[in-house]
Amino acid sequence: MKDVMIDIETVGTQPYSAIVSIGAVFFDPFTGETGRTFYDVISLDSCIKHGLVMDPSTIQWWIKQDKEAAKVFFGFKRNLPDVMTSFTEFLTAEGITKKSVKPWGNGASFDITLLECAYKVVGQEHPWEFWNVRDVRTVVAMGEGISDAKNTIPRAGTYHNALDDSVHQVKYVSEIMRVLREGKEVNPGM
Repeated sequence: MKDVMIDIETVGTQPYSAIVSIGAVFFDPFTGETGRTFYDVISLDSCIKHGLVMDPSTIQWWIKQDKEAAKVFFGFKRNLPDVMTSFTEFLTAEGITKKSVKPWGNGASFDITLLECAYKVVGQEHPWEFWNVRDVRTVVAMGEGISDAKNTIPRAGTYHNALDDSVHQVKYVSEIMRVLREGKEVNPGM
């Protein structure tokens, strides 16, 4: 598997926002089969030390979230450079290369862009080529009127847990991809 669904939790929505956690799962976009997973929590102090920023409105948003999701702010957290190194090692294990890994994010300018900013501030190169970046929202838009998998597939895990969100995104992306490949029409009589 070379496709990897990535989700991050942050305290901002713009490039160079501080990242709270990274979750990822390798998967086959056509079958939904999953492989290795990654989850790590990052120290906000370390993010700020390296030049990433927090947005007050996003902090307010987190205060209103479920207590289970907010647990990410408590307990053991690692330094940003160490997490980014570990994430690169995860992505490039088992013979996967920068040229072959296909990172998926939920939005063309969010998960992957913010991770690229984090790599930049710690002086590391991001481990993917720009032409291999994939977007969940584009697949969902392509499935409009054909599949509502994003809203109908039962959700497991905690909302706003980066790994749980990644796994859920795999489920609905692969279902939409399956429907698109089958070429079924919504209104075949038209």
